[in-house]
Amino acid sequence: MEAIQHVTVADVNRVARKYLDFGHAIEAILTPEVSGKPISSKGFGGVESFARSKPGPSNCRIGLRTL
Repeated sequence: MEAIQHVTVADVNRVARKYLDFGHAIEAILTPEVSGKPISSKGFGGVESFARSKPGPSNCRIGLRTL
């Protein structure tokens, strides 16, 4: 734990420059649109899944661009 506390911003930036290829990075901006369906009253606490249940989102616009 002590080693983690000694990591600096410069350390993180140095490693990022070495291992991240910004020429191949993708940024996704997801903008939800109103679906007209009621929002769940359960709130957080359940299991979250990122698996698609159908071939694509019907209530989001997805914008992708290369950085």
